[in-house]
Amino acid sequence: AGAFLRQWLSYSFRAHHQYMGVEGIPLPEIVALAAISRPQLFRTEMMTLDVEVRGHLTQGMTVFDRRPARVRNTNIEVVIDVDAQGVLDYLVECLHRIDEL
Repeated sequence: AGAFLRQWLSYSFRAHHQYMGVEGIPLPEIVALAAISRPQLFRTEMMTLDVEVRGHLTQGMTVFDRRPARVRNTNIEVVIDVDAQGVLDYLVECLHRIDEL
């Protein structure tokens, strides 16, 4: 499994660079797992979230109320900063565990 992941990651990095012009690949699942198992890597803030249902140009858009004075009660915890190196270290640790199996 570890060898497969190394090959897959290598291919993904090359493909994203070649076709998307991006140095790196999105790994939202890894970030989500890190947020659950290593919450100290993330800084969060409570916000008010709503979905615009009436606007002609904005219908269906998600709106976060980030004003300092809360007009309404907060209803969602939002990640506003992440220790990217910490998440990368978490990924490497996970890959090492898989390789040891």
